[in-house]
Amino acid sequence: MDFKFVNNNSNILFIIFNSNNYDSSKFEFENYLNRFFKNKKPPSYLYLRDVYLQWYYNGIQGFSKNYKETIDKINDYKKLYNFQNIICMGSSSGGYASLYFGCKLNANNIICFSPQIELTRSVKLYYNKFHRLFKKFTTEKKEQFNLTKLINKHKNKIVILWVNYSDFYNTSKKENAYVYQNLNDEKSYNTIKENKYIEHYFIKDSNHGDVGYNAIKNGYLETILKQINILYIDII
Repeated sequence: MDFKFVNNNSNILFIIFNSNNYDSSKFEFENYLNRFFKNKKPPSYLYLRDVYLQWYYNGIQGFSKNYKETIDKINDYKKLYNFQNIICMGSSSGGYASLYFGCKLNANNIICFSPQIELTRSVKLYYNKFHRLFKKFTTEKKEQFNLTKLINKHKNKIVILWVNYSDFYNTSKKENAYVYQNLNDEKSYNTIKENKYIEHYFIKDSNHGDVGYNAIKNGYLETILKQINILYIDII
């Protein structure tokens, strides 16, 4: 199964979405979160991964059949366990998912690393297989792939960590596989940079695929978790 629910008897649910490039046999950020909460009261966790590599559109193996059912299933968990606080987190495609599902679920906090915002443009750049599939979608289905309007309607806090802004233009190193992804990150940032509910961080010496790793290495993620008071908001 490509989901894992950990009930820690908390009223906080932390939902983590894997990125496309992460090891498909593991759950992203699981080891970090276990270390971070080792001597603290942990939230409950719902780890999700899309082995279809289709930005969670076609659901999650063993969990849901499509994105609408994913929302319904998470809401079922929320009601069953009386979760009062929802936090969504992910990187790249997992960042896209954390924004999409986080906004749909009215999550209290969304934390993401180099997320795609407008997927139509992204798939044209570097996801040829998904681009072929995307052409078959109806106009109604395609609307969900541009998150700009959805994000702008969301009034709870969103934190996004990006490649360092000056690195967006570092296209001279042709061997760098992340060049086009870094440039796409710049375009994604520009579409939502005026949103007052979003806090942006720029991680130095990072590429699209390692922003999350470097955010952990440099202590950014720890700072963010403390800022949203995840250590203290649990209702006893």
